[in-house]
Amino acid sequence: MNVDDVVLPTGLRVQVVRRPSVPVVRARLQLPRCSRTPIDTAATELLAAEVAVARTPCARRVRRAGGQVVAWVTAERLSVDGHAPAHALTDLLARVAEVARPGTAPSGLGQVRDELARRLARAPRDPSAAAADALNRLRFDDHPALRPPDAGALARLRPGDVEAAARGLLRPGGAVLVVVGDLDPAEAVERVRAAFGDWRADGPAQQLALPPARESEQGLHLVGEDSALLRLVTGAPGRDDPAEGAFQLATLVLGGFFSSRLVRRLRHRSGMAYSVHAGPDALAATRSVTLDVRVRAADVPAAMRAVRDELSRFAAGGPAPTELAAARRYALGQFAAAGATQAALVEGLAVLATQQLDTGWPDRHAERLETATADQVAAAAHRIGTATWSHALVGGRPGSHVEGAA
Repeated sequence: MNVDDVVLPTGLRVQVVRRPSVPVVRARLQLPRCSRTPIDTAATELLAAEVAVARTPCARRVRRAGGQVVAWVTAERLSVDGHAPAHALTDLLARVAEVARPGTAPSGLGQVRDELARRLARAPRDPSAAAADALNRLRFDDHPALRPPDAGALARLRPGDVEAAARGLLRPGGAVLVVVGDLDPAEAVERVRAAFGDWRADGPAQQLALPPARESEQGLHLVGEDSALLRLVTGAPGRDDPAEGAFQLATLVLGGFFSSRLVRRLRHRSGMAYSVHAGPDALAATRSVTLDVRVRAADVPAAMRAVRDELSRFAAGGPAPTELAAARRYALGQFAAAGATQAALVEGLAVLATQQLDTGWPDRHAERLETATADQVAAAAHRIGTATWSHALVGGRPGSHVEGAA
């Protein structure tokens, strides 16, 4: 894969890839963030919500061409994502650049804020989000950047709060722009320079830096419905750690795909679980692996015993040769498919850039998956099986008992 990778004098990193499979262009701008207060978090959420409904002339041109630009927020970054027909690349870049430039608060601040508040109030509380929030508070001392949006803070927002959040967040230093599609890379880079050349700020935005996670055998229980989500989490190697490939294969064997041990035991044999999945935590900064098990509330104790039993067996013996071969085929197949479309390629490049990984990482990771030995994967399985797993139960009845995970 040929990637034109340049850093503008302003500090904005630009990656451009020609992928003419369809006459479409896609752009993703990712800006690091680290909220310090609930007001800052609410203001950033409002900035993102305003992007999709903006009525600027540039936004109208993109829509008339059949394109769209939206934004969303995570604890680690603000992402601005758009697509348009290939002939509208200039307008698409201009619209993304327009979002990036800090200015006055949106003219429709009240309407956007009220609609965002209604949407948050209507949205059902996702059990996985509730579990993630609870475990982040437990493992990272209630770090302010990891707190979810607060309805009270959203109601108290004033235009000055939004402008201050924009000035702190919308900075080219540390930001990454990925452009993929039916385009000429050299010409696209020049169009990026024209659109973003006057975007300047004093210094980069602050990035999320978490303290080391504190794992705990003390479980959390958030009472809810009769069904339940049991989430366990523990530390994992970094993305460029030589052990990461073997660790991924071991995770797959334990619970990461349809023929994994926990899927076979909890779904296929006992019918106890609605779903089972193990994989990297959504927050890259945590360097963690999560294990989610969705079960009936009455089956929570039995499911936890089964998980603990499989972890013990995993630590003692590691994967069988057939299990390792199946996990390796699955991992390599999924990895190859990850860049098969324009959207997937944009996502993959943006993730690499924001985690300070170069574009050669996919080749190195594929090699690790291909060459990880049985002994290396067994060592990773022992690490997983003997780790201290923090855990949370979302749902179930008051008094539901969950034993420790370690």
